[in-house]
Amino acid sequence: MPCCLRQITQAARGRSWGIMTVVNLDVRLVAGFLFCVCSVFVQPAFAQSGTANALDLEGKGSAARALLQTSIDSAVTPAVKAEAERTMAMSWPFEGNCAKTVEFEQKVIDYWATQETTQPGNAFYQQGEMANEGARVCIDSGDLDTAAKWYQKGHDLGLREPNISDDRKALWEFRLDHAWPGLQLGAAIARKRKSMLPQQNPPSKR
Repeated sequence: MPCCLRQITQAARGRSWGIMTVVNLDVRLVAGFLFCVCSVFVQPAFAQSGTANALDLEGKGSAARALLQTSIDSAVTPAVKAEAERTMAMSWPFEGNCAKTVEFEQKVIDYWATQETTQPGNAFYQQGEMANEGARVCIDSGDLDTAAKWYQKGHDLGLREPNISDDRKALWEFRLDHAWPGLQLGAAIARKRKSMLPQQNPPSKR
């Protein structure tokens, strides 16, 4: 048992837990328990994400992702796991890896899909956000086909929100409309780079 939980348990021993005591539960015990849960389970996950981000910035992507995988494997709630998976998704762009980025963005989307009933106003929005986030990475990495697919995916997921407002509809339409110039620019850059490569002469026929 974590030491903070042990201390709270010891503090609770010997108390009378009658109905009035339950109603007037010692606020210090409740606060202590919540602080303990946060310090034991939640804070370490965020601390590891911060350390992983620092490692990515230092060019130590393998070490960063090893740390993040530990956070994913040890996550105590689906929400904490999804947060770690999103951080993992944002580690791969440092190596220009579109495929790995969208692989982990999809895991986060899968989590938010489980929240559609309880959080419909947020779940579909978050799914669209994750898809658009992956699409932007794919543009930067030069995978324009995947970028186009994921921009469309984000648009479609976002618009599935029940009773969606006109402003939010306009947001998804705006993002999709403004994705195409980026994709076209990316395609133009790719063609320019290709044209600058040394041309190989076909083998002469004898």
